[in-house]
Amino acid sequence: WSALAAAMLSVSVAALVDGLGISMMFLGYALFASANVLVMFLYLPSPDQASARALHERLTRSNASPSESRLCNRFEVVWLLSNLFVYGICMSLVEGFFAVFLLQDFVSTPTVLVGTAATTMCISEIPVFKWFHVLTKGETPRLSLRSVLFACHAALALRCVLYTALPEQMPWLVLLVEPLHGITFAAMWNAAVETGRQLAAPGQEATM
Repeated sequence: WSALAAAMLSVSVAALVDGLGISMMFLGYALFASANVLVMFLYLPSPDQASARALHERLTRSNASPSESRLCNRFEVVWLLSNLFVYGICMSLVEGFFAVFLLQDFVSTPTVLVGTAATTMCISEIPVFKWFHVLTKGETPRLSLRSVLFACHAALALRCVLYTALPEQMPWLVLLVEPLHGITFAAMWNAAVETGRQLAAPGQEATM
């Protein structure tokens, strides 16, 4: 639902910016963020206090859970966090400068294309979020989480190469590249969260 909302709002805000000016980028964000906070206050359930107490008691009885410092000393944890750090830098460069690239490096790019590209990106996340578990969970998973992480790095590199290969006269072709976002974003963070959950001791999932 979050990806679907982002898809709808991206193209909507782009149309508002075209019609009413650049200030709508910030006013629109303030409006929709406020609506989001309101929905969370009104509809998100309160924490399950009984489950929290049961978990606390289970951790108190167990002396096997590693501390946070011991957790971060494990190679698998350091590998995951280092992987995410590098990948996060690469993704932030793409997402931070993508709109600038579209508007400055192509001829006559309409600003609505920026919103449409973001919409395409968000729509591509939906099937990945929905069916990721089909490939990576169960007794005989088709893909290991580590192979998914490596595949996401390769897909991000391919995505950047394809951006540079687009003809400057045809900016709309970027919409053929944007479905890779489903892999480079949704699959990556699904795999990262699940890997972190598996590495964490009971009660330390949020820490990871």
